[in-house]
Amino acid sequence: MHRTMVLINGKRSEDRTRKSMSSTEIENPSLTSNHHIAKKLSKALNCLCHCRFAVNYISTIIGTLVISLLAFFIVPSGVALECSDGWYVTGYFTPDESNYSGEKVEVAVTNPQGETGDREFYKAFIEVVETEGFGKTLAGDYLGGDDNEWHSENGDLDRYGEPLKMGITVAVDPKVVPFGTELTIPSLPKPWSDYNFTATDEGVGGRHIDVFTGEGSKAELETFRITGQNHTVCLS
Repeated sequence: MHRTMVLINGKRSEDRTRKSMSSTEIENPSLTSNHHIAKKLSKALNCLCHCRFAVNYISTIIGTLVISLLAFFIVPSGVALECSDGWYVTGYFTPDESNYSGEKVEVAVTNPQGETGDREFYKAFIEVVETEGFGKTLAGDYLGGDDNEWHSENGDLDRYGEPLKMGITVAVDPKVVPFGTELTIPSLPKPWSDYNFTATDEGVGGRHIDVFTGEGSKAELETFRITGQNHTVCLS
């Protein structure tokens, strides 16, 4: 009985306390009103802070994306790049006769002064020059030719008569890529993917880019490394 009375008394005491608090709130309505207003203001301030943080965060992300897109699609000169897939990329190089040996053959060669005379070269060297366009001879000049008409020059030249430049010169079909067009090939292995090429030499037809890789045996190895189908080419 004592325990029951304590619980009952305790409950009654709690009820009286609650009633007392309710009476106080009723007697002082301004306290209740101020309390609710303070809570609402606090929530509003918290929401405002969170909203401003969210807006700033989203603005930062959008700004970063815009800058990244501009950096990707705009070249330094401010000209937009037009990128497309499905290009066939190969490489060509200037063979050095000092890397060849074996049988020699004699061919008629016309020099820059228009004089024609017979000269001897390694047969294997001549065969590669027929494919690549130019080759550096043991004498130090450059042999070029096709259809068994050979001529010597002071350098390996593009269709404009300018020296071929590794990392710049590419040969193209001018019906597909006009001469003088600048382009990149981001799908190539480095460092070739970083170069800005210029179409200054004439190659085979269609969506085919032939990249000049330099002179000698190392340049020949690079032609194999970059050759492949379905490359991405970006034209300016």
